Amino acid sequence: MRFKFKLLVVMLLCFAAEAHAAQVVNVESVIDDFINNPIKASQVWDGQEIYASGEIAEIRQGAKRGEFVVRIKGGRTSYLDCYLAPEALSAAADLAKGQTVNIRGVISGFEQQRDSIIAAYNVLRLNNSVIVAEPEPEIKQVQQAEAESKEPEQDNKNYNAIINSLYAKYNNEENNKPRGNVNVNNNNYEDNLKLYQEAAEQGSFIAKNNLGVYYRDGLGVAKDLNEAERYFKLSAEKNYAPAQYNLGLLYYNENNLDEAAKYFRLAADNGDSRAMVYLGFMAYNAKNYRDAAVLYRLAAEDNNPEGFNNLAALYLNGQGVDKNLNEAMKLYAKAAELGLNAAKYNLGSLYLNNKDYDNAAKWLKAAAEDDVNAAALNDLGYMYEMGLGVNKNYIEAVKYYRKAAAKGYAVAMFNLGEAYSSGTGVVQDKAQAADWYRKAASKGYKPAQDALDKLNKLKADNNTQVKQVKKANQVRPVRVQRLNLTRKGVVVGDIVNIRSEPDESSSDNVVRKLKDKAVINVLAKDGGWYFIRTEHGIEGWMSAQYIKLI
Repeated sequence: MRFKFKLLVVMLLCFAAEAHAAQVVNVESVIDDFINNPIKASQVWDGQEIYASGEIAEIRQGAKRGEFVVRIKGGRTSYLDCYLAPEALSAAADLAKGQTVNIRGVISGFEQQRDSIIAAYNVLRLNNSVIVAEPEPEIKQVQQAEAESKEPEQDNKNYNAIINSLYAKYNNEENNKPRGNVNVNNNNYEDNLKLYQEAAEQGSFIAKNNLGVYYRDGLGVAKDLNEAERYFKLSAEKNYAPAQYNLGLLYYNENNLDEAAKYFRLAADNGDSRAMVYLGFMAYNAKNYRDAAVLYRLAAEDNNPEGFNNLAALYLNGQGVDKNLNEAMKLYAKAAELGLNAAKYNLGSLYLNNKDYDNAAKWLKAAAEDDVNAAALNDLGYMYEMGLGVNKNYIEAVKYYRKAAAKGYAVAMFNLGEAYSSGTGVVQDKAQAADWYRKAASKGYKPAQDALDKLNKLKADNNTQVKQVKKANQVRPVRVQRLNLTRKGVVVGDIVNIRSEPDESSSDNVVRKLKDKAVINVLAKDGGWYFIRTEHGIEGWMSAQYIKLI
């Protein structure tokens, strides 16, 4: 998809009664003059009569009574505001948004939106504007010339055939046209490099872009970002959008945001939706949420999954747009259907938070495929542990926690520590629990540090606690009703404490916690308390109200 630069202006230079040839300019070149040197630009441009031809973006009433403004698109980030002269008002009644119109007027200033990395709305003002039915013959000629100049130069056909055949051999892309990054057989990088170099030497801008990719990524040649930059520039000069995007990305990764924005804008004006996403991200980081929303929406219109995903996040948080959960979920779904893993996770997470467990399980499983998304793996583990949208399965839960932990995900490390501490889905192992708590804590996860501190305290106080239990058994008469040692019971509470003595007035005597439906052996009874043993051999007292004998 291409976005041609539609707005053309022609400055008429008149000396006495003699008319000279018109000078071809475009609104962005005039705007750049105002941005770079506003004083000089005002001296050169203010008062100059121009013709404008472009698509109407907006028709509105001006600040003054009886004043009407026609805004014409000059590009993705540039506009021309034409303030109609009185004699043009009657013709304005027939104008409509989206219509192409020819207008003549006088330049009278420039406005730029403040605090924007990408200067999202640059506006050139045109006063005393009148509608022209047909542009003059000279104007038609320069319009055609300018439109043609915005198309990428035709690559040398002979050498284009070389790189097309190479690309077709390994990629079989539609029309066999290299668009940007080239993915080829690892064993052929050096051969490919030679062919690209031959084509580049003969002027192929597509080959120059692909050489930039090879030097950037070190494919068949030593990695050299300076050479990558040189080749990307040579290709970008030919108005080739993939090269403009690649150059913008190179500068972005070097934190040269001004140059990155410059080339992203060029690529975006040529229809590269990836560049629109990066411009949106830069606007978002500058807290220009409305600009970000506009850019993400443009990318989404090009069916860019990251455009859908990022726009969904703005709707979810009410940034630059009205907060709308339903719209966010629709946009996440579109991005997920286009295969974006992050969107699959975001959608699954939203369903989980809204207790739609079946859909949550569906999308989290999709995000967890091939073990690429640590957060999805962890959340899926949680769903198996709690039986949400899937059959409860502690062993399966631990499997997913372990996969997520292997990717360095702190929450999953903590969850593994909890599993080893309680013996849920694994054989209870305090040392293993402490090790996983420690790993999670080293990544700044505070609950893991709290659990580790508590575990260390229990270990340090273990001997004291044992003595206290023995002493309590000696001095306190226990009314014990012996039961059949083979009698089973099941826990009937979400989380139930096992205590060192039949007393719930203190938290210091808690030795373990059991989850709902855990199966236990009931050994003895003392009033409203049962003395129990878990499947892993842990013994202690549990309130009878939380046990159902089976």
